[in-house]
Amino acid sequence: MISLFKLKVVFIQFIVSLALPGFLFAQAQDSNTYHKEIIRVHKNGNGFTRQVVSHFSLPSGEKKLINIPYNPLEKINKLKITYTLPNGKKRKIAKKHIVIRSLTSTIYYDGMRAMSYQFAPHQQARNIQIKYQKSCSELFFLSELSFARSSYSQAVQYELYIPSHYSLSYKIDGNTSLLEDFHYTKNSTESGDTLHIFKALPSASSLPLSARLIVHETGKSSWQALQDWYADLLRHSTLNETSKRLVDQLKSQQADTCVYNIAQYLKTNIRYIDIEDGINAVRPRDVNEVLKSQQGDCKDISNLFCQMLNYAGIPAHPALTSTKDYPYRADFPALSSFNHMIASVEYNGKFWGIDLTAFGKNHSILSCKDADAMQKIFIINDAEQAVLRCLSQ
Repeated sequence: MISLFKLKVVFIQFIVSLALPGFLFAQAQDSNTYHKEIIRVHKNGNGFTRQVVSHFSLPSGEKKLINIPYNPLEKINKLKITYTLPNGKKRKIAKKHIVIRSLTSTIYYDGMRAMSYQFAPHQQARNIQIKYQKSCSELFFLSELSFARSSYSQAVQYELYIPSHYSLSYKIDGNTSLLEDFHYTKNSTESGDTLHIFKALPSASSLPLSARLIVHETGKSSWQALQDWYADLLRHSTLNETSKRLVDQLKSQQADTCVYNIAQYLKTNIRYIDIEDGINAVRPRDVNEVLKSQQGDCKDISNLFCQMLNYAGIPAHPALTSTKDYPYRADFPALSSFNHMIASVEYNGKFWGIDLTAFGKNHSILSCKDADAMQKIFIINDAEQAVLRCLSQ
C-alpha cells in the first residue's frame, strides 16, 4: 500500500576481519559458506559504511546470479568477485563484466539498482568470494539485520561499531532457540567505540530471523530520536496561498463536516501512485506539488491532509504504522517497523485514525473501532515526548 518499506530487506552484506568465536560458526567458515559484515557508524552521525565479504560454493554445473542492491543514498566501492576452478586456480571477474541494472518494485525500495554478475555453468566456479564496501548517507536507514539462511551461505555475522556518543537499540524477531547457534556480545574498543556482534548459524528448517535496530544520539530515547528525525523531514514544505484558498473553500464551522469535506476532496481528486527513491521512500513530497499533480502515495496524501486540517483549525499529525500483511508490528522505533502512513486527527473530543488510501472503502474516516488492519500508530509531531498510540483503544 505504500512507501516507507515495502517488503523485508533483501538479504545482503557482511565483512571479514576478526576471527569468529563459536565452534559451529567456525565450522561454517572453514567450509566457505559464510557471510560477514562490519558496519561502522560515522563519527558525525551522517551515515554508516558496510564492509562486506561473502563466501559460498556452487554445485557443479550450476549457474548463479549475483545481485548487490543499492539505492540513491548508497554508494558501492571496491567490489571484487573471485572464484576457484576445479584445478585450484583462482580467477577474478573483470569490472567490464559486472553490469548495473534496475530492480523491480518487489525488492526493498522502488527504483533500486544492483551491480550484477551471472555465473555460467561452463565456468565451473567453486569457492566464490564477494567483497565490497557500501556507504549510506542516512543513519536511520540502518534499521534491520537479516539472519536468513540461503542455499549457499549458512553462517552469518554482523559487527557494528557505534561511536561513544551514540546508542544502539535492537529487537530480535524470531525464535533464536530454533537456530543451531546464535550469540550476541557487546564490548568497548580502544578507540572508545562500542562493538556489538551478532552471529548466527541458522538450521535448514529454522524460520527467518532478523533484528530491527536504531542508532541514535545518546541522551534521547529511541522513540524520541525517530520522531525528531522524521519531524525534520516533514518541515520541508507547507501550504502555499493557492492551496490555502482551496482549504478555505472546503472548510466548515462544523468540525466533522470540515474533516469529511477535505477527506473526500483528496480521496476523489488525488490518484494513488507509489514513487519511492532514496530518501523519498520515507519523506513526503511537497504538499503543493501533490495537489497540483493530483497524485501521491500514503505519506504524500496523509501529510497533505494533515496540513490542510491544521490550516482549517483542526489538530492533525501524520502517523506511521504497519499494515496487517506486513511482517512487523509498529512496536519498535526502527524505520523497518513501518510500511504505511495515516493521519491522526482529534475533533469533537475524539481521536480518529484516517486512511485516505484505504482501497475499497465507501468512506474515508476510520474510527478506533476500524483498526482491524493496524495495531499501533506512531504519531509524528513536535512534542517533547514521542507518542505511540494503539488504535484499538
